[in-house]
Amino acid sequence: MLDIALVTALVAAWPVTWLLDRSYVRTGDPFTISGNLYEDPDEHVWVWLPPPPLPPGDVRNDATFIGAFSIALQGEDHGWPFVTSHGPRRLALNIEIFDEPRSLGAKDLAPDSPVRLAIDSALETFGDPMLVAATWDGSAIAGSNRARGWFANGLILSVLLVLAACLLVAMLRIGSLFRIAEKRQQVAQRRQSDRCTACGYDLHGNVFSERCPECGTLV
Repeated sequence: MLDIALVTALVAAWPVTWLLDRSYVRTGDPFTISGNLYEDPDEHVWVWLPPPPLPPGDVRNDATFIGAFSIALQGEDHGWPFVTSHGPRRLALNIEIFDEPRSLGAKDLAPDSPVRLAIDSALETFGDPMLVAATWDGSAIAGSNRARGWFANGLILSVLLVLAACLLVAMLRIGSLFRIAEKRQQVAQRRQSDRCTACGYDLHGNVFSERCPECGTLV
């Protein structure tokens, strides 16, 4: 029984790891990309992503600070106890232009908008091409798997399930021993009181039969 339990535990560890990757989800730490918007007199818009402490050198001295933008990213971490995969990163874009009465979103800027082109240039410089596309179409950036997390979780769950299997088998064996001891004690008590050891039927006066008249057990 122990061998079967150990093999079952080792095989079940990997499906359990997969189930935890699908069911155990926790929100990752939020991350925000923010920048300032500048406009030259010739209506060329520039973006500065702090740091550095000062706007980049290609922003002219006569540029005007016209607003700011921020992109909030919120991801999902899957798996237990270690992260086995990262879920999609959700984005929220907010643009504040001082001349606009309200905040702007991705759908408020045309593809050829100077502000949008400036933000695109800054995001490309930031080094995440998937972020550029997802910022404007409202989609989420696809997640990724972590092979080390899968391997580590599979090993840990294998150990835990093997320990659980050993504990279960030990408890079943102890319970069986208690049951056997209880049965032996019951048989001894019935034998002492001249009763059938199988069904407990009173055998006083039964001197003509070798079997219990109730259940037929040899007495």
